[in-house]
Amino acid sequence: KQFTNQMIRFEKSFGKHKVNALGAYEYTRHFYESTSAEGRGIQPGREILDVTTGIKSIGGYKDAIATQSALFNANYDYDNRYMGQVSYRMDESSCFGKNNRMGHFFTVSGGWNIQNETFFESLRESVNQLKVRVSYGSLGNTPGAYYGHYPLYSSMMYNDEVAYFPSQMGNADLSWEKCYTTNIGIDARFFDRFGVTIDLYNKNTSDLLYYAPLPNISGYTGQYKNVGAINNKGLEISLNADVIRTSKFQWTSDFNIGFNRNRVTELYGGKPELKGLKRLEEGRDMDEWYLREWAGVDPANGSPLWYTTDENGKRTTTDSYNKADRVYCGSAAPKFTGGWMNSFSYKGFTLTANFDFVYGNLLYNQSRELLDSDGAYADYNSMKLKSGWKRWEKEGDIATHPKAINGGNKNSNKSSSRYLEKGNYFSLRNLSLGYSIPEKLCGKLGLQQVNVSCSADNLFTLTPFSGVSPQLSDSSTDGYAGTIYPLSRRIVFGLNVSF
Repeated sequence: KQFTNQMIRFEKSFGKHKVNALGAYEYTRHFYESTSAEGRGIQPGREILDVTTGIKSIGGYKDAIATQSALFNANYDYDNRYMGQVSYRMDESSCFGKNNRMGHFFTVSGGWNIQNETFFESLRESVNQLKVRVSYGSLGNTPGAYYGHYPLYSSMMYNDEVAYFPSQMGNADLSWEKCYTTNIGIDARFFDRFGVTIDLYNKNTSDLLYYAPLPNISGYTGQYKNVGAINNKGLEISLNADVIRTSKFQWTSDFNIGFNRNRVTELYGGKPELKGLKRLEEGRDMDEWYLREWAGVDPANGSPLWYTTDENGKRTTTDSYNKADRVYCGSAAPKFTGGWMNSFSYKGFTLTANFDFVYGNLLYNQSRELLDSDGAYADYNSMKLKSGWKRWEKEGDIATHPKAINGGNKNSNKSSSRYLEKGNYFSLRNLSLGYSIPEKLCGKLGLQQVNVSCSADNLFTLTPFSGVSPQLSDSSTDGYAGTIYPLSRRIVFGLNVSF
């Protein structure tokens, strides 16, 4: 890795005015190189591959990426009442085509401390802080592929000779993915005990970096392009309070909640695109599931049912998986997320509890395709049915699960909305208890300070989800839940002694 940075700062105060500015230049180059080999038949007592009876595999790669940036930032403050900020940066990356390697990004923001105005003086005892913030700016994103702009070739063995064939079409115009965000915020504090922060944002991401597949007749598998756009709008609220504040007992509480809604505003060619079990379509949520809609179990014979549309356009049911319609079945994106932290102090004792929660998302429980398959996989153990679930056994049963048949029941375990589950949860992430021995007692023992603590993680989670844990199926997994290890419950005891 190579890195260089040069920076210059400027600060000036005159009267009620304060100005500070920063200018900088950065250059970074990362170089990766790897070689690997695997052999078999190593002779006893030897450790190197040149004495093996055969080389099983050899591999390696080299990667390099370089980025240079020039940036400028300036801040202005007048009498701690009016604040302004402007920044600009120019980034150039080797990840992009030769025609568009440079990106230009900026931010502009302003703030107003209303509580410092003379007309607000009579309210300062009850309203300690009232600040309004506004900002608008942009940032850029680079592709995960270092060589997405180059035409690439792949190799293969043909007739015992190495042959090369085109695999990726180049794009000399490949450029930065851009995100423009508008934010309006308010910070307030009342009676020196209660605080609130509210942020409203609108984020538009355009020129999305996308690997567009190409038809086989082109001779290429695909090409990186700047296509598509997404809009995110949201509201974030943070509350904090000194609920109880006395000489002996204190209780402070912090609460935050966030709402976000996304919409696909542009797609490659304007056409909807299937993405696994989801479907991207302009004007819709990018996290919407697109599946055959589960209609339950036929009480007469225990067969699985899905919804379909007949020739007259009427919505009806069918026991044929292939005849069922794929429709939008809800979103993997939560309606809101948040957290809640409480801290209690009494004399030498301190107790803290940290909760988090998610509401309104649907998770696709992939593991149920194997473990809740109605007999399709006899070599897999079946999961225990949740309370309220029932297996069909005889004619007339109103059941949630079809009749179990060795080898499966009419594709009942194939992907459908049957395996969509609510991902809501409320979890106690951490609970900590600490005690500080009084100074007088420490002095008698010849010690300066003694702290005893106990901390526990992941004590409980309340959720309707039948899988391992809804917390393991967040945005990083796109709402898919599989057979992975649950979050471990951990209890730690601590002792800190100062002499």
